[in-house]
Amino acid sequence: MSKLRLLTAVSILATALAACSPAALPGTPPVAWASTMCTAMSGWVTGTQQATASSHAQIQAAPDSKTAIQDYEGLFNSEISLTQQLISKVNSAGSPAVKDGSHFAKGFIAAITSYQSSLQSALSALQAAAAGDQSQVTNELGAVQQQLNKASNTLSQRFQGLYTSYSTADDLPLIKAITSNNNCKSISAG
Repeated sequence: MSKLRLLTAVSILATALAACSPAALPGTPPVAWASTMCTAMSGWVTGTQQATASSHAQIQAAPDSKTAIQDYEGLFNSEISLTQQLISKVNSAGSPAVKDGSHFAKGFIAAITSYQSSLQSALSALQAAAAGDQSQVTNELGAVQQQLNKASNTLSQRFQGLYTSYSTADDLPLIKAITSNNNCKSISAG
């Protein structure tokens, strides 16, 4: 067989195989999606840690409960803003190009949005307490802290649930992209 015939046969075979192969899934390639998500999550974690540390120092040094409440309000507003930035950045990544990638992305955003709602509820509860009986503010702060701890645990559980539900062979490219991303590794280690 001549080289031209061999090249033509290989070309026809490659075209036929390509036509039989499954179509690429719509969405953002898993590595690119994981990079966006992990970078956004890393920035959010760092930002919230810095805001919390700074606010706690101010709260500890507050000369009175009114100032402490204002410092708490500043912390909640900062965390709400940081969480909104996270939601926007993850939304900008679209859906990962894996089976049910849109469902995964929506679940991820829903978990973050739920946490943001908890922050907003905590802020509202704190503001209501501040407007009322000052002797109840300390009790309300304890309740708010419990609410936020619960919201944080729920967020972690929802992320874990998403990870677990997407640990099939079809989703391996996404899971591998997330677990191999250095920003996600640093979040897990921290």
